[in-house]
Amino acid sequence: MSSRLNTVWCDVETGGLDPLKSCILQIAAIRLDGQTFTSYVKPHAGADIHPKALEVNGLVSSQLSNFPEASLVADQFLEFLRPQSPKILLAGHNVIKFDRPFLDQFFLRLGKTQAFETMVHYHHLDTLPLGLALLDAGVIKTYNGYMNLESLSKALGVTNTKAHSADGDIKATKECYEAMVQKLRVMKQATEFDPIMDTNLSLR
Repeated sequence: MSSRLNTVWCDVETGGLDPLKSCILQIAAIRLDGQTFTSYVKPHAGADIHPKALEVNGLVSSQLSNFPEASLVADQFLEFLRPQSPKILLAGHNVIKFDRPFLDQFFLRLGKTQAFETMVHYHHLDTLPLGLALLDAGVIKTYNGYMNLESLSKALGVTNTKAHSADGDIKATKECYEAMVQKLRVMKQATEFDPIMDTNLSLR
């Protein structure tokens, strides 16, 4: 029996690259019904926050203490996810290796792992490997040979006016996915299941 999965596009901005040492500074998400979520997050005590990360995200250290408490943001985010649960497919750019580990640690620190994991499936929709596959196939070309979101967006003609903000990046990621699916459709190389513009997947 297959289970229906509802996609939620999600992006996090962080204070560093290690989810065990650093923290989420901003979360943004888009549901299939078009509803959006975005919030900054107050870092937990002792979080490793790199000055370069703040610079990239357009933040300064004096702002962080004024951000909403992590527990409040977690509850609000779970409430945002609830209408799509219990089978949510998290989607994003490098979501498997970056966003999901940070989210897992975020909810673990708050003692809310069970609430999060009961909603979110272990499958993911990641635009990074899809972009790499199209790059290897010669379908797209990146200006620098990389496959970060900036490179992928430029290759697909997607404009991101709020790069390195979670809400801007997740909107651009979703548009990149839709552009890549369209390229597959035009090439008539879609698989037997349509990679879905509405992004409802049926997985075993």
